[in-house]
Amino acid sequence: MMKVGIMGGTFNPIHLGHVRLAKAAYEQFALDKVLFIPSGEPPHKQDQYVAAGEHRMKMVELAIKDYAYFEACDIEIMREGYSYTSETLRELHKRNPGEDYFFILGADSLFQMEKWKKADEIFEQCVVLAANRDDIAEEKFFDEIKKIAKKFHGDIRPLDTPMMHISSTQIREALGDNVLNAQDDVNPRFLDKNVVRYILEHKLYEHEDV
Repeated sequence: MMKVGIMGGTFNPIHLGHVRLAKAAYEQFALDKVLFIPSGEPPHKQDQYVAAGEHRMKMVELAIKDYAYFEACDIEIMREGYSYTSETLRELHKRNPGEDYFFILGADSLFQMEKWKKADEIFEQCVVLAANRDDIAEEKFFDEIKKIAKKFHGDIRPLDTPMMHISSTQIREALGDNVLNAQDDVNPRFLDKNVVRYILEHKLYEHEDV
């Protein structure tokens, strides 16, 4: 049975922190591959500028093209309406009944999972791999894992990975200020060079309220 990681997110834009997190999960849990799934219409980000799905999908493809075990998946981009993880997992199991899924996320997302739509169904359909952040105490992180696992009868496993102090929001703000464009030494630290080129070519974040 194949072990497939799921790296979901808005990817607005995808940055190297996302790639490193997926790579750590692939290596530590002997996954066969990792699916990068850009969200369609994220229900929790209605007050933010989100680049069109086709652009976010293309940026994902550019960022992971050098990794044979990474794959971009448009299952949520092609779905009408809001994107919910429980529905995505259900569809993936329907398409590929012989695969086991491992949902990869950071501690900040883990701490919000109780509020996700049909969270119980998420834990029924996958193992959750959670990476801590440097600003969250290890004791609090493991206490949260125990609490959520007990509440939803879920399988949550800690993922050991160095976290980058960067977010997609910070990158959009920098791009809007032309910081990443003006300072070439910043680009390789946070964004794949092909993603930077694509963003600048399509002027994705220049004049938007990020």
